[in-house]
Amino acid sequence: MTAALFVLCAGAGAAIRHLVNHIGTGWRGTMALNVAGAFALGILLATDASSDTTTILGVGVLGSVTTFSTFSLEVAEAPRRHRLVIVGGTVGLGVAAAALGHAVG
Repeated sequence: MTAALFVLCAGAGAAIRHLVNHIGTGWRGTMALNVAGAFALGILLATDASSDTTTILGVGVLGSVTTFSTFSLEVAEAPRRHRLVIVGGTVGLGVAAAALGHAVG
């Protein structure tokens, strides 16, 4: 049952990411998804969720909503002057969001 829910949730997360990327938000949309995913993962990890729930929601949904590959591609394709903003913003805001999510959870 865990495997089936994982697959369904991962597919839903990937569809959400695809929709955000498809509407043309570029690196800003990817950053927003990655930061929101970090926040949600912080909340999830602060709870006493079972390992199955953590796998389904944390790895399945949040792992497919957030994206390192698109982030990397967008950094590589961005003008030089934007690269530090994209990397620093994503990492800095992501870590802060995860910590805040953990504190809230």
